[in-house]
Amino acid sequence: MGRVEWTRLSGDDVEEVLAILISREHPRAERIRPSRGDGGIDILLPLDDGTFRVFQAKKFTENLTTSQKRQIKESFDRLVSYTSSRGMQVANWSLVTPLDRTKENLEWLESVTSEADFDVDWLGRPYVEGLASKYPEVIDYYLRDGKERLEAAVSSLTSLLRLHAGSSGGPSDAYQASDSIATLHVLHEEINRYDPHYRYDVAVESETTPSHQLDLPGLVCSVQQSDGKSRVTVRVIARFADAVHVRPIPLSVKIRAEKGSELETAMEDFGSFGTPITVPPENVNVSLDLPGGLGVSDSAGEFSILMPKPNSSIPLQCSILDPEGAALAETEIVFHTRTHGSAGAEVYGSEEGGVFDMKLRLVFPNQLSHINVQPQNFSGRKLESVLPGLRFLAECQSPNRLRIVDPLAGTQAALGGLGGGSTGDIAMICECVENLITLQRAAKRRIPAPDFTTVRVEDSLDWSRAARLVRGETVNITWSDIKVNVIPGHEGELGDQFPGALLLRYPLTVRVSGVDYDLGLCQFWTPAAQIRRHNGKPVIEDGKAIVEPMDGANGVLRMVAPLEAPHSN
Repeated sequence: MGRVEWTRLSGDDVEEVLAILISREHPRAERIRPSRGDGGIDILLPLDDGTFRVFQAKKFTENLTTSQKRQIKESFDRLVSYTSSRGMQVANWSLVTPLDRTKENLEWLESVTSEADFDVDWLGRPYVEGLASKYPEVIDYYLRDGKERLEAAVSSLTSLLRLHAGSSGGPSDAYQASDSIATLHVLHEEINRYDPHYRYDVAVESETTPSHQLDLPGLVCSVQQSDGKSRVTVRVIARFADAVHVRPIPLSVKIRAEKGSELETAMEDFGSFGTPITVPPENVNVSLDLPGGLGVSDSAGEFSILMPKPNSSIPLQCSILDPEGAALAETEIVFHTRTHGSAGAEVYGSEEGGVFDMKLRLVFPNQLSHINVQPQNFSGRKLESVLPGLRFLAECQSPNRLRIVDPLAGTQAALGGLGGGSTGDIAMICECVENLITLQRAAKRRIPAPDFTTVRVEDSLDWSRAARLVRGETVNITWSDIKVNVIPGHEGELGDQFPGALLLRYPLTVRVSGVDYDLGLCQFWTPAAQIRRHNGKPVIEDGKAIVEPMDGANGVLRMVAPLEAPHSN
């Protein structure tokens, strides 16, 4: 690439190219559009320590005049005033010009910036030429015939693909997988050679391969085409943060919705609150001016506006109040995503224990108009962490109300009524978790929250009875038979013991998610029991006698302390 003749370029072209080159070198940099409030900042680069580096690009290509010096000083003075008034910490200010600096120039810049509390440097012609050599596509695109080359590259790629698609030969010339590697390398290099704003990644997959979107840094869009057998995906990725402003992507969408249809309601919600929306292909026409010749004009296709990425983490205390204002339950919800529309906003959050997600619809200025709660699968989590969320859900119904408070400021953020609906299942799950926490203490082992979609009614009843026993309650039960051990050779003594009362002690265990937990020693007692007999003889099976209730006598269960060894005198 030949040397750039900066002196022959207009001032606007020089500053435009300088800004693009700096942005390519520092992709995180943000270009500040010229305005009365730009604070003398052309390009702002955030640094990892929270400070900023500022670049001031100037079009000066020959030795500085008095007027040009005055412009530089004014930009610097505006920067100092702007950043100090806003508490911005500047680490470095760089003046960038395609000008060979002189000793006198550097001495002058040092004199006018001597009171700065940040570093100041002047990046002159060597720096600019170095960037131009490193990113020649920027120079080609803006100062030469790069735009035409980009269009020619797209056209030549189409011809290349057609050539391979139409090639044929005998069995010895069969196209193999290894043959495609060189072609794909050439394809990728060609489409990324001329565009200074975006790069393009291409993937070819079987149509049966699940389609997915990658969360790539700088990803602007993905374009997919299918012939029913294979799918080609082209991902358009910004080379620097400001690319979408330098080379914007105009989008025109025409949507047809029948009056009174669900689509019309969804569109109204999007316009009013920014609610995500998906429009089926038969209802939409799209014109999209994508870079790289990938755009479409007046084309049908599914159109979606998805949920934005989480942009904050704001923990708020949420309480359920009864009609008199007394708190019934509370938990913390971390709100992380927000959409906006003409009438209000929607705010999305997740309960801290992972029990549910919540969506709030707010009508400006801050009126709570709609609440949607979606339970989540919290299996495997700590029982104590999910209990507040379950108690919250169990009370989340009319006529109760929701109150949201900023825990740091102590101010109420919102207050609104709750809709109707049954919370019976949640109340039963909440009771199960409370029982399991009791059993966890007795077992002295952590019990992870089970998957309640697979828990049987019998399981919950077993946990409830065991929790009552652990809490010290006496539990009356009906029973049908019990097998008791018989000492070999002592079968005849059973007649002396029965009928009569029966007292047994045994280890009490419960099973949760396929794991057994030992809770301690349990005692069974019944006042009247008898031996099952056959032809007048006790029934003995595997060394055990079968004992049955007498006259419908119930049994009584309670936990007992481990038997103590007798004291020695």
